[in-house]
Amino acid sequence: MKQNEGHTIQNMPIGLRPKSVKELANRYMSGEESRILYGDFLDAFYAMSYQEKARSLAEEPIGLLEYDQIFAVTLAATVEELAESCEVNVPSWVTADKYYLSSDEAMFGVIPASEIDEDSRQWFKKQSPKSFTKRNIFVSSNALARA
Repeated sequence: MKQNEGHTIQNMPIGLRPKSVKELANRYMSGEESRILYGDFLDAFYAMSYQEKARSLAEEPIGLLEYDQIFAVTLAATVEELAESCEVNVPSWVTADKYYLSSDEAMFGVIPASEIDEDSRQWFKKQSPKSFTKRNIFVSSNALARA
């Protein structure tokens, strides 16, 4: 479960964006805000060379699944989607059964399945990239886009 509830967002200099999913996870589990780290990682990832991209996705974020299952599964889906989009090998850790939610645990954006109306549910299902959908995480089609 989350251990950082109540923590404030730490201000980090621009040059300190997470350069790997492992670093992103470690910093999140140390109390930094997941959404900021996630966006900062995407910004850093898109600026990396091919080799850097492959390295940034390779290591499994140990401990994240126990800390925040939804974020860990979302991160696994993100890694798979990024790897496929830039044609690097999908790391084997993302395909482990533990990185999939049951339909009872499904998430639509940040909303649990039990709290979303049917029209919104269908919209997310149509939009969501395959790597997210197969894990019962439903996001907009531009979830990995950056400005």
